[in-house]
Amino acid sequence: MLKLKTLIAGLVLCLLSASAQAEILYKVTKEDQTIWVYGTLHAAKKDLIKLSETAENALKNSETVWFEVHPEKIQSAQALFMQHARRSEGKLSDTVDSETWQQLTTQVEKYGMNASALEQLNAWFAQIVIVSQAIAQSGYTAEGGSEGKLFELARNSDIPVKGLETVERQIDALRAAQSESGEGELLEQTLAEVEKIEEVFADIQKTWLEGDLDKLTHYLNQNLPPKALDELITKRNNEWITKLAKVNEADTVFVAVGAGHLGGQQGVLEQFEKQGADIQKM
Repeated sequence: MLKLKTLIAGLVLCLLSASAQAEILYKVTKEDQTIWVYGTLHAAKKDLIKLSETAENALKNSETVWFEVHPEKIQSAQALFMQHARRSEGKLSDTVDSETWQQLTTQVEKYGMNASALEQLNAWFAQIVIVSQAIAQSGYTAEGGSEGKLFELARNSDIPVKGLETVERQIDALRAAQSESGEGELLEQTLAEVEKIEEVFADIQKTWLEGDLDKLTHYLNQNLPPKALDELITKRNNEWITKLAKVNEADTVFVAVGAGHLGGQQGVLEQFEKQGADIQKM
């Protein structure tokens, strides 16, 4: 089963109350090519993240900035998500007993939601909706995350922006990662763990702000079941590395992906190193 705290880690990776100029940034050098790799925090409180001068200069001097998905594509993806999220038959409440559904109804009302809005959704997407609402109520937003600041800087600097994958690919990964769990099991798990969101955030934020990639990688490896690790991390990392290998070797590029994708044996840094690249932590 994909634990809720792992889903939260995925959404945030894949946060303090004050501004912090901390980051996970690496310089990857392959012959004449330089690839800056920035491990992002997908959601944060307003004014938390401040890019370092090193990161700003690296981006401004790059030919292209790569994100997991082009930020503008994400902003217009709601209809596409709903196309995949809607149930083909039955109601979501039919997957659990009445007591569990009532508890879930009470919980989501705390986030200003009506449980009836979830009835036509598949459980994997309902879980994401609930977690996202809980995150937002706690003051964490995508606008406060790393990508928003990096995208704004790229746009203001007239640097071309591209996506390593499509929104459809991310949806496929989320669905595949959840496929081993029954729908009722997912809802029961959501109910049991959703109130721990701020505690999980505290662990993730502290690790990210310390720039401790090894600890962050260990956290994900401990909490992601093998199938979810393969679908959310390994397969996508492999696809990204293949795509980046086709970039002009003389180009300097800036790659911004969730920090959880960087470390470990299947991480993008390890894969660059296997290609003979020199890796330098900034």
